[in-house]
Amino acid sequence: MPPRYPNYYLKNQRNNTVSNDTGTRETDTDADYLFLGNKTSTVVDNRTQSEVQVIILTQYRSGSSFTGELFNQNTDFVYFFEPLGSIKANVNKPDLNVSEFGQLSKDLLSGILRKDFTHLPPQLQRFYRLGKGAHCNFMQSAVLKALNLCPNQNQGIHIRQVREVSRRVAKERSRIQTPFARRTAKGRGGRYQPPGRPTIRHQQKSDDSSIMLMNNMKILEKTTKARKGIAIKTIRLRDILTIKDLLLDPDLNLKILHLVRDPRGVMNSRTKLRKSLKDRRRYNTAEEARVICEHMDRNSGYQDQVWLKDRYHLVRYEDVAEQPLKLAEEIYKFVGIDMPSSVADWLRQNTDHRAGGQYGRTRNSTKTAHQWRSEIEFSKVMAIQRSCLGTLSDFGYIPVKGNADLKNPEYKTLAKLPDLTSGILAE
Repeated sequence: MPPRYPNYYLKNQRNNTVSNDTGTRETDTDADYLFLGNKTSTVVDNRTQSEVQVIILTQYRSGSSFTGELFNQNTDFVYFFEPLGSIKANVNKPDLNVSEFGQLSKDLLSGILRKDFTHLPPQLQRFYRLGKGAHCNFMQSAVLKALNLCPNQNQGIHIRQVREVSRRVAKERSRIQTPFARRTAKGRGGRYQPPGRPTIRHQQKSDDSSIMLMNNMKILEKTTKARKGIAIKTIRLRDILTIKDLLLDPDLNLKILHLVRDPRGVMNSRTKLRKSLKDRRRYNTAEEARVICEHMDRNSGYQDQVWLKDRYHLVRYEDVAEQPLKLAEEIYKFVGIDMPSSVADWLRQNTDHRAGGQYGRTRNSTKTAHQWRSEIEFSKVMAIQRSCLGTLSDFGYIPVKGNADLKNPEYKTLAKLPDLTSGILAE
């Protein structure tokens, strides 16, 4: 079944030109967007239980890379690392607003969750490319990394085949030149090229890009359809409400794993990363903490909604770090499948040490969860607590009253996770 893309594209993307990776311009036409509507308005439970889709909804520096490995280490899952990170880089619209970004995010997630990549709008098909080849997020996925789809990554045989096709296309164009074109080709490298048109050499690069891109989409479809699960980790989804249609869709068995972390730990981790990157910009601690806590409150606030029944699970990073095996089993129970031994083995091997620097996915998990207490300034702690006092209480995080409490390992800053639901489901 092709994905359902909304009227947004018909209204806003007609004759839209976007830049491809070679610097040439590609034009999108109305014919590219003939899929209309998102027809799901009632809750249904006839999903195919043999397949499951999981979105790890979280924020920057909340332990999501580590948590994502619970699915990346499962060979029945295809794990997608931050696909929404490519939207602003690949969509040629500098003034992209929050609403437009949300719509594009939903469309891209829809294509991935449905395992239908060839019908994605062209400007979303390069979702695994962050910028112009600077970073390829397939390298973070065990299954996708093996496909060699990233630029400059062990160029595989399919790329050589694509280039051979492009050479044949260029040769055929040269063969059908008119006699006048052949006579006037001297001085133009032996090939006639009409004024104002890209050179044959430039055009060949464009052919490489478009043919290889479609080939990559077909490989992705084949790979994902051969597996039971899709897991997506994202820090760029502001509001679960954006994907309500996907949660209600009878063709999907979508689950939301909402990962949160103590805002004080989040802020300390961000500060350390910025220092390592020599980021000298000044950040407003209180304002940044407020945004973090609003995200936590907003998305946990939907738990009472009937459309999220049995599809939402809240987990704290601190609990995963302190009891990784227990929480992994709890997460897999929520998802509705058995946890494979490969995940348990990975946890045993990778939660008692730290490797990989600031972006590492292996660590002394218990120590990492509470390391912020020995590193953060007390003044910053107080600014965060003033911005997030209600949020800290709601999620079982205990405020500190002084620097002595902050540095005292006997003073607990983590309580049992409260029940945030009212017990009454709302429409």
